[in-house]
Amino acid sequence: MGDLAREYSVWNMIVHGRARVPMADHDAPPTISDKENHSYYDEKINSKEGDAMLGHPDLENQERGGSLNGSTKRRDRILSVFFGLIIGTMVYLVQYPSTLSMFFTSPSPYGCVHLPKTVSVASLVDETWKGFSDEVSGVASNESIEVIEVGYPFVPPKWYGSPVYESLLLNHTFGNSWGNPAETKFVPPSNVSFDKVVLTLRTTSSGVQYDRLANLFVNGVEIWRTSTAEPGGRSIVSLATKDVSVYTELFRNPASILFDLPNILTGRLTGSFHVQLSIQLYDSHGEADESDPEIQSKASIFSTHKPASRVHAILPSRPHKPSVVYLPSDKIRVQLPTVPQNTTRLRLSILTSGNAAEEFWYANVLDKYAHRFDEQGNTLQGHGPTRFVNVNFNGEKIATQTPDPIVFTGGISPALWSRVVATRAFDLPTIDLDVTGLLPLLWEHQAVTDRILEIEISNGIDESNRPFLPEHSQIGENWITSANLLSWENSEVVESSGDIVNIDDKARATVVSLAPPFSGTIQQVITSILNTEVTSNLTFVLENDQEIKTTVTALTKGEIANVQHYSHFGSVQSVVHVGHSSKNVTIATENDELYKLDTSYSYPLVLNSAEKNHSVVPGDVNIEYDVKLELVRVVDVTSPRMHLEVSSAQNGSSKYFLSNQGNHGTGSLTTKYKMKIDGDRKYKRKVDVVNGTVVADEEKYEKPSSDIPKDQKKKKHNRKEPHKEHKQHKSRKEFKKGKHQGHKSHKKVHDSRAFLNRVAGHSVEHQLSLFSDSARERVFSIFDKIKVN
Repeated sequence: MGDLAREYSVWNMIVHGRARVPMADHDAPPTISDKENHSYYDEKINSKEGDAMLGHPDLENQERGGSLNGSTKRRDRILSVFFGLIIGTMVYLVQYPSTLSMFFTSPSPYGCVHLPKTVSVASLVDETWKGFSDEVSGVASNESIEVIEVGYPFVPPKWYGSPVYESLLLNHTFGNSWGNPAETKFVPPSNVSFDKVVLTLRTTSSGVQYDRLANLFVNGVEIWRTSTAEPGGRSIVSLATKDVSVYTELFRNPASILFDLPNILTGRLTGSFHVQLSIQLYDSHGEADESDPEIQSKASIFSTHKPASRVHAILPSRPHKPSVVYLPSDKIRVQLPTVPQNTTRLRLSILTSGNAAEEFWYANVLDKYAHRFDEQGNTLQGHGPTRFVNVNFNGEKIATQTPDPIVFTGGISPALWSRVVATRAFDLPTIDLDVTGLLPLLWEHQAVTDRILEIEISNGIDESNRPFLPEHSQIGENWITSANLLSWENSEVVESSGDIVNIDDKARATVVSLAPPFSGTIQQVITSILNTEVTSNLTFVLENDQEIKTTVTALTKGEIANVQHYSHFGSVQSVVHVGHSSKNVTIATENDELYKLDTSYSYPLVLNSAEKNHSVVPGDVNIEYDVKLELVRVVDVTSPRMHLEVSSAQNGSSKYFLSNQGNHGTGSLTTKYKMKIDGDRKYKRKVDVVNGTVVADEEKYEKPSSDIPKDQKKKKHNRKEPHKEHKQHKSRKEFKKGKHQGHKSHKKVHDSRAFLNRVAGHSVEHQLSLFSDSARERVFSIFDKIKVN
């Protein structure tokens, strides 16, 4: 994916040939032909320059695996050392279980298949994939296919009412659009009051094309990052809606609109993207507030339930160009602006996504293993599988979070995402951080001279500075990043003062790895946890001479546990990735808690991939790939007024074949979305897709009030008999009761669970209940391969 959408999934290398690496210079479009580019890339792939382009570190001087000419005794000694180290490390983990106590306390959207084949193999077959055959998908090739994202359906919510104004902002076709974003102007309607803004994006395409990243900017401020679906030889249409009301202030005056969708057309990449972007303005008058009046009178000055008063783009605006940087080669180190003294809240909003060699960072290996299987044609990506977004102010770390592992429609296998894309692919999430505690250094009347903000992506291991960890390896290139500073002002505030009491951060990491010589295997367990805390005292004087003295505390935490197992010299891969981010913001006086918000994001995934029946001889190519994945995203938001729980789970499997007789594949995907507000308002949707056909779509909405028409309480769409290859999973209740069938070894599951509990120090049953039975079995199977009894 990325600006050239050159991801490293096996499927896209099969259907389009091995990916060209995106250039960090966004302004320079490629100008060479397909044939020239293919020859160029073949040359680069075998050179050191090619390794640098791919993000592969130069390991020429690093220790590699043992020699095949070594004696048996030497091999035994080496194996003894390896196993001694792994056992010693695991004993340490058992003695200090807190280092892994977070292992199954969170989830994360998942990773991608890491089986890059040599260019020589890909070049033996036709590189153009023309989608599902009519016989397999059951959809006529001339029909327009709708590609959806299963997610929050109530945008805009009903209480917004009817729009007071709507207009088409952009109607543009992106063909050869690399370095040529579309631009337009928005002029707000006169004599129309509005406080909410909603955008709708309709995208159509046909032919063959990669997925592409797209960015929307208003006055240089990025407010929406999205991606396209892959047409796969079909005509497709997708619709996405986003509430951007927090940025309403940008639309109150004439504004410049820039939509960047870098696309390339060639002899085999024929798909253009036609985009229609529309805007709807609403005058909602806000929601009623039922909080305690006495506390609310104080708390109201800290409210962010309204559009931001000011929006500052962290990066300088570039005429006719998107305002993004490519970390880590570029840097974000800027002087923050000062803010008026009646500013009461600050939020830093970061948009970042890994691309090229960093798109599937959560399936990367340690640097020392990146070239372990080069001779077998399986080159892995390095820099390890943990990533953190860190924010520093004047040299001190003030916030940290783990990024969402986003899977684009070209990731893993396009056969999986033919009708339903991976969660958040149409609306990449922002990392929103409360930085209200910095106000004492930014208020105009007492601002400090140096107000340096830095944003970086780290691997979490380099920061721990603990002995026995790998040498610093940093991260790969192409984290496309932008950021905005949003501020809220209150007209009642006439004076403000304060100071920062404490800034603190902690980091710890654990790395356990094993790659015995001659075994063709790699096993690694990596955990990393970063914490930050900022505490400030803020005092506000209101127009009525009331003085409000508060203490503002912001806590952030990012934690990742990643287990990987490779066998058959990299042809078989298993990944368990668990990422978790949490944020806690509290604003309190001596007697009252005026504001409190706890937010938790969890992303677990299980991914198995295997190459089978590998046969490559002149005139005959036959390679089969088998992929199984399960990914979950869970969001939990708690405040004194509300409790929100949202979960999205996707379970898929795919088989695909690389053959000179024609590339083809199959895929099935089940997507479940659940939302619960205060325990009694619930929304659920489940969509099953098999080989490009929606075989089931069920939707249910529950509300405690009795005024919901019966026909709205439960809706079912496109109900069909499931495809006979589509496996139905047992319920969570059946699993807990032990009624599930088909597990070959209950003892293995029991032993694996005991191992996890012993290492993690607590039960993992709750988190594993998020997975299906088959995914749980794969989790235990992976741990069986690495556990020490």
